[in-house]
Amino acid sequence: VVYVIDVSQSVESDHPSALDFLRKDCANVNDYFRKAGGLNVMTTRQLFEFVTSTVFGDTEAEESDAIDSLMRHVDGEARRSTARTESDLRAEQHR
Repeated sequence: VVYVIDVSQSVESDHPSALDFLRKDCANVNDYFRKAGGLNVMTTRQLFEFVTSTVFGDTEAEESDAIDSLMRHVDGEARRSTARTESDLRAEQHR
């Protein structure tokens, strides 16, 4: 499966609203993949910080390792959330 995201509109990084636009883009990308793909996605803040981070290395391998680590965290959070939800449902059934 290939996803193509149209990024035909852009502004320079020094534009007064550039960070606001980027935050909105991050939210839209997350919403799309969560709804259309049923995927666990990072929070808008996590995605924004990943995109704007200067901490990660510049090589493809370093970027790949960083996103893999972040997504393991996201998947772990999703599993814990699902487990809590299932536990809450069982508790409500026994009341």
